[in-house]
Amino acid sequence: MTFYGREQEMQALRWQFQRAQETKVARMAVVTGRRRIGKTTLIRKAFEGSLDPFIYYFVTGNTDEEEMAQLLVAQAAQCLDIRYPPAITKVSDDCWPTIGYNAAPAKPIPKKSAI
Repeated sequence: MTFYGREQEMQALRWQFQRAQETKVARMAVVTGRRRIGKTTLIRKAFEGSLDPFIYYFVTGNTDEEEMAQLLVAQAAQCLDIRYPPAITKVSDDCWPTIGYNAAPAKPIPKKSAI
């Protein structure tokens, strides 16, 4: 699969990450879109080469809210070396400050200007 541009989307993700580092407050970005559109590739490319820790958490449609919250906390604890993670059983707007970004299909960049 070819990855086309997506500079604006990568900048939005990097900006969220930078704000978290500057404010020392955790942030969560939600990337949505139809399957096989390049959401995972977008996230990986945005943070390619980054030495700072971040968590990429993939959610399937078959996970209930409590299980999803427990898996997210477990992954965060492991990735960020948190010894005593909080017990979260609900993922809701009042629990997590979120920003959503819809990964719509990218228009292919003409070959002469492709990176």
